[in-house]
Amino acid sequence: MRGRLVDLLSNVNLRLVASGHVHQRRDFTRGNARHIWAPSTGFILRSNEVQELIGIKEVGLVEYRFQPDSFEVRHVRAPAQVDIDLFATLEATAALTG
Repeated sequence: MRGRLVDLLSNVNLRLVASGHVHQRRDFTRGNARHIWAPSTGFILRSNEVQELIGIKEVGLVEYRFQPDSFEVRHVRAPAQVDIDLFATLEATAALTG
């Protein structure tokens, strides 16, 4: 499926691929396209056994500014924003509720 998508886009002036599925922040360029992976806004999966490390495990958001011939990308974290690990939170909640 991915190969088919790459073939479909090969004749396009693709400059940006934006994604946010993996709960990790990543920013890299392949060919002429910049790939931006937005982090989760809610939680991280700290354990590399639960989720392979392929980016930066932190919460935040991505701000895009588009111009006719360019774009800017900023990775943003709110002041005092904390990286909450989903599984640590679940374990702590289970310990409190018995």
